[in-house]
Amino acid sequence: MEPKLPSEKFTASVGILQDFLLTASEKDLPQLWHQLPNCNKQKEFSVLLEQQQAYSCSPGAFLSCTPGASAKLVQDLVTLTFVGENADNMKLGIQSYIAVYGTTEHRQANLEIEQTYGMLNAGNNALS
Repeated sequence: MEPKLPSEKFTASVGILQDFLLTASEKDLPQLWHQLPNCNKQKEFSVLLEQQQAYSCSPGAFLSCTPGASAKLVQDLVTLTFVGENADNMKLGIQSYIAVYGTTEHRQANLEIEQTYGMLNAGNNALS
């Protein structure tokens, strides 16, 4: 049996995912997005954890420890709900997701949040 493509699981949002990850073809998506459509629900958490561990050992890793996987993170990834419920936690490798699959108003509001977040994160501005 031939492996499923990401578009078979993420039918309505694979284009948004490609735009977000700057890939020309769904075949260019990171390995995680190819493994999720080809596993059952019980294996999704393991797939995410394995991919995080592999990435943390890669030359491009930006954290010195393996990020933590959570059931909520797996659910967000599988349903492509890119709006985090928690504040940034860089130790776990989780930060608020900026991409939102929703209305134009939702995307505009999140773009404004992203710009503010970027300025604060860069240290150019501060709250007092």
